[in-house]
Amino acid sequence: AVVSTQSTGVTAAVLITFGVLYGFTSPTQLIIICLIEPLAMKLNEHIVIHFLHTSDAGGSILTHAFGAFFGLGITLGLGTKAKNIPEENRKTTYTSDSFAMIGTIVLWMFWPSFNGALLFN
Repeated sequence: AVVSTQSTGVTAAVLITFGVLYGFTSPTQLIIICLIEPLAMKLNEHIVIHFLHTSDAGGSILTHAFGAFFGLGITLGLGTKAKNIPEENRKTTYTSDSFAMIGTIVLWMFWPSFNGALLFN
């Protein structure tokens, strides 16, 4: 059960990074990120827990913060500017905005159970 919980956290971090990088990277770059990010996340987790002695109840802070900051770091490293992306690729639709809002509401509703389920073995 411990392995599946850890792999779920790594998968969530990679998906969060994908959300940050959406529209900025090619499929080949995403595959390379899939190979590098899990190792970087586990190294970061080891440093934060064992050397900084922090406590993360469900591992959610490490997962979400690492995924977001790793994605932002890659975006800055690639040097791609939003103004260089065609206008039609930067537009949203009513449907995509609605799904983003629904996803946010579901996340707010189920966040306590998400963290609570990871506390017990």
